[in-house]
Amino acid sequence: RRALDAGAVALAVDPVLRGFDVLDGLLDPLLTYAEEQDWFVYIRTGTPPTAVPLPVASLALRFPGVRFLMGKSGATDFWIDAAPALRHAPNLWADTSYAPWDTVLSEFARDPEIGTGRCVFSTDAPYTVPKAELKRILDWSTISDEQRAGVLGANLLALLGSHAPPGWR
Repeated sequence: RRALDAGAVALAVDPVLRGFDVLDGLLDPLLTYAEEQDWFVYIRTGTPPTAVPLPVASLALRFPGVRFLMGKSGATDFWIDAAPALRHAPNLWADTSYAPWDTVLSEFARDPEIGTGRCVFSTDAPYTVPKAELKRILDWSTISDEQRAGVLGANLLALLGSHAPPGWR
């Protein structure tokens, strides 16, 4: 509630940093609150055993009214599970941090169950170089300019839901 009062528009959790499993029930009260506030939930993925894409997809299915952002899309060891996770849970989104366009992102784009509409540009600055992350999206040759514009910003509107700034709509 303090975060809401301070202007929060999302919930971010890191299971590895905090030492919990996404399916152990500890998040449930927070996810219920996030759903009541129409917040999306960012969950960093990629580090076993607690932060991998498929359990996050299962969690998303338990909370179908919440939009989940799979941070780092399973990078780097669990990229192979990112697309199946997105197919499994329609309320799960992917971010582009660390994801190479010629493999992971292009798989999302060509899959009719995923597409680029559930991909959101991100960096992991200061651990990545934002300019390099942006170049990866600008060089993504298998998508249209309209799809690229979605990834670079327009898709964020759907993820933000009612919290999207009025000038962005």
